[in-house]
Order: sequence, then structure tokens, then C-alpha cells
Amino acid sequence: MPEENKTVLVLCDDLIFSSKISGEARAIGVQTKVIKTVDKLIEIASKEKFAGALIDLGIASSELEKLITELRVSQNAKFPCLGYGSHVDVDLLKKARSLGYDPVLPRSKFVVELGAILLSYANNSC
Repeated sequence: MPEENKTVLVLCDDLIFSSKISGEARAIGVQTKVIKTVDKLIEIASKEKFAGALIDLGIASSELEKLITELRVSQNAKFPCLGYGSHVDVDLLKKARSLGYDPVLPRSKFVVELGAILLSYANNSC
């Protein structure tokens, strides 16, 4: 397996929001790799080590279990997988939490904490 790196995987198909994440990461010196589909994210994660993953639960909603299982197999059992989604989709947030996404945040809180989250992933202090 390739050597671990400090890049954070991001599952996001919203161009404006993914630009916000990437911009925040760049500002604090963290690399991101933005992926738009679950299958592509799984494929990339199987070839390279990453610091963690930021998962848009809305994109992955029907594949949450598959995604976290594959990431933890290809990366490691404690690979940090943060899930974020709409605060009104309570069932989806609960499901992600029960599958092991940690933390699971409403999108608004995710935005507020983004810088600290990215730094913790890059510093392996999650």
C-alpha cells in the first residue's frame, strides 16, 4: 500500500461548496481531493492513503454502509470519516452516526468547524 499522506478526501458534487472546502484547506495548508461520486471515491481510496474523508451524506445516502466499509478496508479501521448533511434530514444523520461516521454534523456546523476539522485530519489528531 502506498505511504500515508496528508490529503483529505472530499465527497461533494456542489461546485460552489467544494470550492469553499478547497479554499479553506488551501488557506491553512491542507490538500484536498474532491470527488463527485461514491464509486470514484472508493476507487481512489483503494490506490492511495489519505488523512481522512469529508462525506456529503446526501450524495452517499443510499451507499453509506458500503462507503464507510470500503474506506475502512482500504485505509484503516480507524480512518476518520466525517459525515455532513442537511439539519432537516434527521434520519440520514442518525443512520450515518450508527454506521460509524464520526462526527456527523449538520452542514451549518460543518462550515463553522471546517478549518479545525481539516487541521485535525492533517495533523492526525482526530
